[in-house]
Amino acid sequence: MAKVGLNLDTRKNRMKKEGDYPLVMKLSHKSNTIRISLGYSFHLNMWDQETLSVKGIPNDKHITAKVQGQLSKAKLFLLSNQIEIESMDVGELKKRIQTEIYSTDKTSPKLKTQYLSKKLNTASIIDYSEGKLERLKQSNKNGYAFAINT
Repeated sequence: MAKVGLNLDTRKNRMKKEGDYPLVMKLSHKSNTIRISLGYSFHLNMWDQETLSVKGIPNDKHITAKVQGQLSKAKLFLLSNQIEIESMDVGELKKRIQTEIYSTDKTSPKLKTQYLSKKLNTASIIDYSEGKLERLKQSNKNGYAFAINT
């Protein structure tokens, strides 16, 4: 069973010049652990591990809400896809969770699939064909592109 949580990556080699540590989502699956960077860095006294919240900086409530929202999306993904997750390795699971936490409600399923196929390097023949058709249409070599579309 996969698990996900938030913490500051306080390993010695992760400290930045300013003394900040990156905030990461820690993903454990099949005895492997991997970290997903969330793009924030904080001093140790600015992060409360018990409440998973940021404190003492401007916009701390906004950042806390955003980070906790990303954690909720990841947990919901794990709960909703338990059967599929069992066949994934931790690297693929990381990429799928990144797709979920970085997308919004307005992100189309097609765009999510394209992003994920690039991340996993598994574009389908349909994706390739649609891209080829678009390039033919843009280059005004329409005859072949329209013959395929019909």
